[in-house]
Amino acid sequence: MAPIVDRTTRTIGGVKVYLYGLGQLPSPDISSPPSVAVCYLFHGRGQNKEYIEKIGLRILEIYSSNCNGRSLPLIMVNFDMRNHGERLIETERNHEWKQGNITHAIDMISNIDGSVDDACLISNMLPGLYPGYVFRNLALGISMGGHACYRMAVRIPDNIECIIPIIGCPDVSSLLLNRLKESRELTLNFRRLSYEDLKLNSGDSEKWPESFHNYVTKQDYQISENFPNHVKVLALCGELDKLVPKEYTEEWVEEMENARAGGDSVTLYIDKEAGHQTTDKMVKVIGQWLSDFLRVY
Repeated sequence: MAPIVDRTTRTIGGVKVYLYGLGQLPSPDISSPPSVAVCYLFHGRGQNKEYIEKIGLRILEIYSSNCNGRSLPLIMVNFDMRNHGERLIETERNHEWKQGNITHAIDMISNIDGSVDDACLISNMLPGLYPGYVFRNLALGISMGGHACYRMAVRIPDNIECIIPIIGCPDVSSLLLNRLKESRELTLNFRRLSYEDLKLNSGDSEKWPESFHNYVTKQDYQISENFPNHVKVLALCGELDKLVPKEYTEEWVEEMENARAGGDSVTLYIDKEAGHQTTDKMVKVIGQWLSDFLRVY
């Protein structure tokens, strides 16, 4: 039987936040605070907190059964990303170009960056709301939420220990430009090109403005060249994923492994039977990986 996990709801910075597992924590101690792992959840575009809640609770179940009390207590923090779920303002802003949304790229990146801002704010407020603990922050996200994980790591490098992007992408500029150009073959490293080198027609330049290109490629460059060395990564992809092809992550992982001279700080898991989805295999891998990563004895 799955363990019963309590859910606490509170408003932090104007965001309704859902915390899972507070009731299972050891007693707080100001003089000698116990460490607690806090995993921030980011759902995908068009999804909501309820979707990723089910996955998060399943991961908690696997984690609890694997750690046998030898790993850190783990809680999860969940909220609707901007313009989603209870925070939805305009549905069209979550649509793609092919659905008629000319500002698809700007809408998605602004949702991502705004939601990362929300998570960073919550991570700063949580120690004051629950004193007597040392919180060790992690991030887990699906698709658009996976993109957010990479950005959160470079946003608060001193306040995060690992990220788990599921069917996400570390190079969003290449992902979106291939989508915009409807490329038959993937072109990697669009982040390294100037706006002029993109050679966009007038219609595409309206969908991908120069100022926006400079903004996004700067972020992708940070993720590629200045990703914090101490942050561990478990990236999960689907072999058959056409929406967010695994090649973007494979290239980034290879670059990180070369930069970090090997080791196990970056792990890539590819589900050979998966498309753009979160599978049971992926969830089991995450639960086991977390129990190993957070093991204290």
